[in-house]
Amino acid sequence: MPGSTGRRSPWPTVLVTAGFIVAGPPGAILFVAAPLLCLLAVSRPRHREEWLGIIAMAAIVTLVLRSDATVIEQTSRAMAIAFAGSLLVTALLGLRSLADKLILAAAGASAVTIGWSAHLGIHFAGIRAAVVTMLWEGYRAYPGGLSLPPTPYDQATLDGMSAAARAGREAQLSAYVHAMSGLYPGILVVGALVGGWIAWLWYHRIAQRPMGVPSPPVSRLRFNDQLVWGLIGGLGLTLFTLPEPIGVIGSNVLFVLGALYWARGLAITRYALAMFPAPPLFKIALTALLVLPLAFGGWLVMGVADTWLDIRRRLQPPKGVSP
Repeated sequence: MPGSTGRRSPWPTVLVTAGFIVAGPPGAILFVAAPLLCLLAVSRPRHREEWLGIIAMAAIVTLVLRSDATVIEQTSRAMAIAFAGSLLVTALLGLRSLADKLILAAAGASAVTIGWSAHLGIHFAGIRAAVVTMLWEGYRAYPGGLSLPPTPYDQATLDGMSAAARAGREAQLSAYVHAMSGLYPGILVVGALVGGWIAWLWYHRIAQRPMGVPSPPVSRLRFNDQLVWGLIGGLGLTLFTLPEPIGVIGSNVLFVLGALYWARGLAITRYALAMFPAPPLFKIALTALLVLPLAFGGWLVMGVADTWLDIRRRLQPPKGVSP
């Protein structure tokens, strides 16, 4: 019997998958295809949909792995393959919480990828330099000859910038590129978490006898509350000037756990908004667009606070409403 997600419209999952492939880390499709291939292969496939899924995912994985790759892409592929194996192990262990499965699998995949890189002599400094080069090359393609990401400036404004203004923008972007290159490991981990979640959605849609339970609604997202100590530890490491390996580890731990708690805060908001009828909900959405930067910080704070407050338990939906 297919998972319950199989009865729902496939379009939300299709759109989420397409968005992740476009906006995710290098080789993002492998973070979906490899775990899905492993999960389908061990679920005693018998039906046509299952075999078509296995063949399609195997073709994608093969095409990606056989294509030429930079050191950035090689690292991303290693992380995706290690994550696929780790997720399969956590699924076979019978962990009920999907969030716990994904987090444990991402931690295991990170350890495997670090060991793989060390074995091949691929150092983080080289990966970081490659990320910096990739980002700069991308930004240099923007108008005006400036190394700028998309801005509200039109071409005339860019052309009219003084040399000092251009230099200031260059320095600002240089700091941004340096920070992003240092967070590349964390970006891969977040990519693995999102890709694994998407793979689980497709798995329970395709497999006739899937392991575990379908992914719960986004509004129900939660994970082990003890991770808050990792967030506090990562924050503590970033407050001091520490040697490069320790500082990089701290910033990446903070980035990954911050993303998890941000998503948890967003889930709480989604849970609360389900209690409002359509007109007030529309007004709230418009207001949120105006204060979006504050909302991002608010979601993070809300996610952390939920560790102790269990906010959703305190919110009682109206009768007949299911968040």
